[in-house]
Amino acid sequence: MPASQPIDIPDAKKRGKKKKRCRATDSFSGRFEDVYQLQEDVLGEGAHARVQTCVNLITNQEYIIEKQPGHIRSRVFREVEMLYQCQGHRLHPEPHTQAAAL
Repeated sequence: MPASQPIDIPDAKKRGKKKKRCRATDSFSGRFEDVYQLQEDVLGEGAHARVQTCVNLITNQEYIIEKQPGHIRSRVFREVEMLYQCQGHRLHPEPHTQAAAL
């Protein structure tokens, strides 16, 4: 039976620290109107918000936004942070079963 080779274990102090994730509030500077141009078309409207398109003035890329009038800034950033944390999660569709009619 051949002898196994020793494994190099890095020093605990040299182990990589977790990289701090960028928050949505860290990357935003300036006003919305300085970066995006709001389009006139309304894609949808609900009880508390309106969905519209906007165009990034720097990259010319089109985005969809949810416009919530009357909401405080901290509540909006909390929703953005929650959506940011959900990035990368995959949804697994499950088949729907219908109950037989009696």
